[in-house]
Amino acid sequence: MGETALLLNQGPLLSSIHAKANNNENANNESFCFVADDEVPIIDYSMLVSADPNQRSKAIHDLGKACGDYGCFTVVNHGLPESFIRGVLEECSGFFDLAEMEKTEYEPKGPADKIRWGKGSKPGDKREFLKLISHPDFQCPAKPTGFSEI
Repeated sequence: MGETALLLNQGPLLSSIHAKANNNENANNESFCFVADDEVPIIDYSMLVSADPNQRSKAIHDLGKACGDYGCFTVVNHGLPESFIRGVLEECSGFFDLAEMEKTEYEPKGPADKIRWGKGSKPGDKREFLKLISHPDFQCPAKPTGFSEI
């Protein structure tokens, strides 16, 4: 817990994830759904903290499946304001727009690193990741400068 990986995808994918999630929240008590074969799984946070142990168990199972099959997921019903999410996404996008030399400062050096940046490990893989420690204090890169103001 405490470590948050943000998946950024500009364009219709992120919109379709949220549209699908908003239309299907808690439909059939499912914590996990796919919006299409190539899109990101959706996890309903309210089911992870549900008083019903069966819902929690299913949500945990589905969370494991999302991580194992896709390596990422989108969380809905988490209680974070949309303005905060928008701000984080904008600043992450700004980080990924930086020159690679600036981002390499955050390449992992050890397991205690609070900010980690890297690239996909397969040949031709152009994906990048940014992992930030968010608890107890939000850790963020120095650039873009707006990150620390979120």
